[in-house]
Amino acid sequence: IVRHLVTSKLSGQADIVSDMLRSEAGLGIAQQAERVANSGTMADILGCEGQAALTYWKTWAGHVFVPFPPAQLSMVPPAWYGFTARTSLRSPLRQGKEATDPVNAMLNYGYAIAETEARIACNIFGLDPALGFGHGQHRKANSLAFDLLEPLRPLVDRVILGLLDTGYGPPLDPDTGKLVY
Repeated sequence: IVRHLVTSKLSGQADIVSDMLRSEAGLGIAQQAERVANSGTMADILGCEGQAALTYWKTWAGHVFVPFPPAQLSMVPPAWYGFTARTSLRSPLRQGKEATDPVNAMLNYGYAIAETEARIACNIFGLDPALGFGHGQHRKANSLAFDLLEPLRPLVDRVILGLLDTGYGPPLDPDTGKLVY
């Protein structure tokens, strides 16, 4: 189950890096997704996921900016201009928790909504959201909801990136010309 959820997440992230950030780093993330799909242990899965995360967030850095109006830039702290890392100035080791910049705050908000939807889905289907597989080590948490959140993260990321400046304009489907989310 964890293998499938993480493979789905990494495949989605590879697509985002390739499609929206137009970086060849998506190939490396796709390779990590393939390794996860063929891995046999939880340690292998988590190792590949960690390597993919380093590549994914490093690709965001320097390519994702907040589109503040030019007249307001003098009133905005320089650390808010763009994405630098999935960390917080308050808690650098907590991977984006307690966001101190707009991009991480947007990501946290989107993930919180997706987590809530995953928890509600568990309840609807009669599943205990606390009994997870990959996030089972988190006591007093909605472990299954966090597990189900993994493949939703790229969907959230795609929406958030669509609101930000990546230097390439909004993501459009080449066939229809409509926004892609």
